[in-house]
Amino acid sequence: MKPLTSGKSLLLMAAALGMAFVSCKKERDNDYSAANDNALAERSFSDIESISDQAADGNLTSYKDGLDQSIMGKCATITHDTTTTPRSLVVDFGTVNCLCNDGRNRRGKIRVSYNGMYRDPGSTHSITPEDYYVNDYKIEGLKSVTNMGYNSSNHLYYNITVDGTVTAPDGKSATWKSDRVREWVEGESTLINWLDDVYLITGTASGTGANGNGYNAAVKTPLRVELSCRWITSGSFELTPDGKDPITGDYGNGNCDNQATVVFRGKTYNVTLK
Repeated sequence: MKPLTSGKSLLLMAAALGMAFVSCKKERDNDYSAANDNALAERSFSDIESISDQAADGNLTSYKDGLDQSIMGKCATITHDTTTTPRSLVVDFGTVNCLCNDGRNRRGKIRVSYNGMYRDPGSTHSITPEDYYVNDYKIEGLKSVTNMGYNSSNHLYYNITVDGTVTAPDGKSATWKSDRVREWVEGESTLINWLDDVYLITGTASGTGANGNGYNAAVKTPLRVELSCRWITSGSFELTPDGKDPITGDYGNGNCDNQATVVFRGKTYNVTLK
């Protein structure tokens, strides 16, 4: 399996909505804090998929040795059952916080149930956190990845859904749902070299922030994710908090850089992604 999430700047709408939140702060409008909640949820569920991908690759020794490419480091115990149907994978960080290679403390378990390999049309991967915390934020819900086979362009594509909740240490919760399509447009034929993989992401997200305000988000033009680049290289999105003006963001025309723009209330902001 060549993981989409392999170490990129934790991904997709997370960075997009994060940069929107930075711009909205300049407007001093607290009603836009839902963008930050959405970014946190996006990062959290991208994170558990990345960890699951790493564990499923089978290079268990590298994870135990704590190589830089592994999020888990020496924190996790991996149990992989390939004899039952569906197959199962459990990544167990224990019951107390353990500092992982990405600088985040984790505890709890991530459970994966799957009936085929990532490349197999019709395969499904269901990822469920269990008493799972990242920096004392509790992550709950279900993420499902379904291989839909080949589309009319002869590209593999995947339906990805999330129904989740993130609860802060102070007890405030934000809910988040997303429904998107991941199209594998380049690199499928190379089994080993994941750096040539390119994906296009489309879809929507919605949720309610910790302050009770709802929002909707949608990809306007496909987000292009090149695994050889840390940044999203092109594509645009729109975020609309309930009863508020929309925010639009654009990653540019294909360059591998950390520059993006956000348009909010008629003003354009140049944003440097981190």
